[in-house]
Amino acid sequence: MPPLQLFLLSLPGLYFNSVLLVWFFVQFSEHGLIFSIARSFSVLKPLLRCMLYGIVPGLIVSNVIVFFGTNSILLISIPGMVGAAISAWLLHKEILGNVQNKKTGNIAIAVVFLAMAALVLWAILQTEPIH
Repeated sequence: MPPLQLFLLSLPGLYFNSVLLVWFFVQFSEHGLIFSIARSFSVLKPLLRCMLYGIVPGLIVSNVIVFFGTNSILLISIPGMVGAAISAWLLHKEILGNVQNKKTGNIAIAVVFLAMAALVLWAILQTEPIH
């Protein structure tokens, strides 16, 4: 797979991971350490809902495509990427609903995303140089 295509295919997952890291930081700063199982499930409810509406349907569609015998890596990975992007968008909206300063939340997500994207691009170019 060409390096540029590999980088572009990783962008939805990077967005989901950066939103997830910021969400965990916001939840930890708001709730601290949680030792109660019932309370931990109530804190994780928005995350579980976002994953249920985005990642899970994307993975189910990807598995159906594989089951019917398609060998195209791009065709198999597109539903998962769309599902990750939908989950990240829903979780991003959840973060902006909980944070007092929406600009700070967006900046934090953007900084984490750009740092992760730069590291992934560097790793891709180290393993697969451009010809």
